[in-house]
Amino acid sequence: MTTYKKILVQLVRSLISVSSKHRAYIRTLGLRKLWSFRIASNNKHTVDLIKKVPYLVKVLNIKHPEGNETK
Repeated sequence: MTTYKKILVQLVRSLISVSSKHRAYIRTLGLRKLWSFRIASNNKHTVDLIKKVPYLVKVLNIKHPEGNETK
């Protein structure tokens, strides 16, 4: 299994009628507006935040610029 160093996190659902805790998790990830995205490190803290709000975000793995996956 390949591990990626960076992931792209995108907000795909509105924060209207979402609990204040989940809004705080989204702000901690660095997301503000709908469809905004952030490139984040793939570490335990980031993954744990994403697991708490999977219905609000989309996550994509980022490959190395040369086309090879980062290791």
